Amino acid sequence: MASKVKKPSLADALLHPQRLEIVRMLAIHGPQSVRELATRLPAIAQATLYRQVKVLQSAGAMMPSGKRMQQWGAPETVYGLVEGATTSLRLKSSQRSPESMRRYFAAVQAALWSAFERRLNGGPIASGELAVRHSVVYLNADELREVKAIFARLKELEIDRGGRRRLFSLSLALFPEPKTSKK
Repeated sequence: MASKVKKPSLADALLHPQRLEIVRMLAIHGPQSVRELATRLPAIAQATLYRQVKVLQSAGAMMPSGKRMQQWGAPETVYGLVEGATTSLRLKSSQRSPESMRRYFAAVQAALWSAFERRLNGGPIASGELAVRHSVVYLNADELREVKAIFARLKELEIDRGGRRRLFSLSLALFPEPKTSKK
């Protein structure tokens, strides 16, 4: 009797370093074939790319957006992101265990590290174009809503409207610190 393969949740599919890299490449460069992704992501074997694309597709993060003829005449599938599927994740209660949340956080950080390494391998970063900061902030309920609104505003900046804008990578994490007693 064949075992039934469970469809991965969107969060489980996205929060994997290689799959995050694939999503990032599609977000930056638009729809691509696996062959084109392999050119942009040489550290990931092409067979692995095919497997990861299938996982992302089965979870609803990306889908075929057409066919393209290769120079030797064979058609290849071009994949694009599903609108809105990859911009914000809501974890189900079953995905909120400390171990799952550690894994998700580590996957996002690994993808960020990989993107940063790739950028550094492309040459030095100009003065004033790198900012790294970790802050601990005190927020009341209204201020927390304001921060979440800023996060939502960032979505508008994900679209390249032409002109003189440059592409930057921005990573933010917001989580409550443990409660401490004041002495």
